[in-house]
Amino acid sequence: MIRVLVIGASGLLGSHIVTQLQAKAEVLEASATRGPLKVDISSPESLRALFEKTGPLDAIVCVASPSI
Repeated sequence: MIRVLVIGASGLLGSHIVTQLQAKAEVLEASATRGPLKVDISSPESLRALFEKTGPLDAIVCVASPSI
């Protein structure tokens, strides 16, 4: 099974993407505020830590935007 990381998974669009992918892939959910994986996409260190936690991936979907 393929492994897909969805960044921004707790948002409106991200949650719909997660729902659609779950039947076809192992979906890893990341967001700034909720979910099993936390990430701040404006921080290279946070992104690096996220990718160290997830290990190998087949695809990444990013529907997050940095906090302003």
